Amino acid sequence: FFLKFLIKKKKKKIKQNRPWNVKSIVDSLGGKVTKTEAERGCEALVEKGTLCCKKFGKNANVCIYWYNQDKIGQPNDDEDEGLGGDDDRKGNKAEDATSLDDLQSSLEALKVKHSALQSEYNTLIRTPTDSELKKQLTEKKDQFDSLDTLLKEKSEANNEKTVKASPEEIKQAKLDFYKYAKAWKERKDICHQMIENIWDNKKIKDVIHNTLGGDCDEDFGAKWEDYKDLFKNVTMLHQREFHGLKKKIK
Repeated sequence: FFLKFLIKKKKKKIKQNRPWNVKSIVDSLGGKVTKTEAERGCEALVEKGTLCCKKFGKNANVCIYWYNQDKIGQPNDDEDEGLGGDDDRKGNKAEDATSLDDLQSSLEALKVKHSALQSEYNTLIRTPTDSELKKQLTEKKDQFDSLDTLLKEKSEANNEKTVKASPEEIKQAKLDFYKYAKAWKERKDICHQMIENIWDNKKIKDVIHNTLGGDCDEDFGAKWEDYKDLFKNVTMLHQREFHGLKKKIK
């Protein structure tokens, strides 16, 4: 499928003979394939020798693909499908080979798509979305602040009638906050690292807003600076609890 796409582009714009990245391939196909499918398809064609690949970036995570220049002008069953030649016998052989290649390509494309869908499904049922994560994080912070306020009021007023959160409730609220804050921080760091590796523009908010058309945490009133000190505090609590659990297991 990807080979046909590249050949079609080469025939229409042979003078350009330009390279492609995964994003341009997905866009040119009108979103009919996912980024994962495009990457796997291109890698398969690189192994086959149909495409060439060059990797860029700090972690070599930006790939540029182009048609193997050594194949230009050479007979190719996939490229000359349906054109035939002067020799009918050779034309029939080429047609048979093309049909077989088409079936094989269709099978491989279906396998890739099935694998990608299975992976996406597994991720969806296992991992909360960013919006769900932010909501849970906000709820846990509010819960912690409420319990902390009650504890301070109890200590200052020494009033037995004041509702007091138990130490166990406060500890559990802190551990819950650590879980969601840690996931948020890790995702935020990964996103920023990817932007720095791919784009020359180091203004991360500018890339997210203008290049990717996305939203930042700050657009929804969520600032990591507001949670940083609290996260540091609950991290130490989590480490103590984790090491204590390991000792019990031993």
